[in-house]
Amino acid sequence: QENQQHVAVLKTIPILQDLDAESLTTLAAAITVRNFSKDQVIFHKGDRITDFFVVQTGLIQVTDVVWGGANYENVLFGPGQSQHYFGFKALAQDDPLFADVCAVTDSTLLAIHGDTFRMIVGKHTDFIQRMDYARQLQAVTVFRDSHLHDEQVSALLDLMQSENHFWKKVIVREGTIIDAALFFIRKGKLTVESQEEGYTKTLEEGAYFGQEWMLTDQNKDISEEQPPLVVSKVTITAAANTQ
Repeated sequence: QENQQHVAVLKTIPILQDLDAESLTTLAAAITVRNFSKDQVIFHKGDRITDFFVVQTGLIQVTDVVWGGANYENVLFGPGQSQHYFGFKALAQDDPLFADVCAVTDSTLLAIHGDTFRMIVGKHTDFIQRMDYARQLQAVTVFRDSHLHDEQVSALLDLMQSENHFWKKVIVREGTIIDAALFFIRKGKLTVESQEEGYTKTLEEGAYFGQEWMLTDQNKDISEEQPPLVVSKVTITAAANTQ
C-alpha cells in the first residue's frame, strides 16, 4: 500500500508523468523516507547530492542561491508550492549545490537514489532541462513577485530565443538605448563593466542579466508622449564563446 501511495506522489511530478507503470513502480520501490525537523539544515552550498527528492509533507527552503555569479531569490518547495521536488539538475550534471537547503517546518522527503533515477528518467533530459529553465525563471525577482501560473511560465519559455556571441564581442555598450530583455547564460561567460560606478564583474553559466532593464520598461508611464527610454548602465562583453 505504501508503494502505491508513493507511485501516486510520483505521478504528480511533471517530469515523471509520461513514465509507464513499470518505471513508476521501480522508482517507488527505490524510495527512502527521510524526516527533517524544523530549521534543520538538509544540505550546505557546495555539497554533492546523490538522490532526487520529493517533498511529501512540510516546507523546504533553498537559500543563498548564487549561480554563475548572479544572485537568485530564495525558493520554497513543498505541497502547494510551484514545485515540490528538487535535485534533478545536480544529478544530471553532477554539479555541487549552489545554495543551502533547510527545512522551514517539520518535513518528510522521499529520496530516490541517483543511479536509479538516472536509469529510469535519463531519456527525458530535454524535458528535465525545460523544467530547470522554468525554476530559474521563477527564482528571478521580476517573475517571482508576479506569481506566475504554470501556463504563463510555459508561455515565457516558448518565447525564449537562443543567441550566440563570440569571444570579445560587445553585446551591450554603456549609455546606449536598448530593448528591455532578460538574458540567461547557458554556456560561456560575460564581463560586465560600469565606468560610471567603477566596477567589473564576471557572469558565468547559470547567471542572468537584464532584470533592471525589464523593471525600467515595466514601470514606464505609457500615457506620456515620450515615455522614458531604457539606457544601459553597463558594457557587457563576451569573455568566451557564449550562448
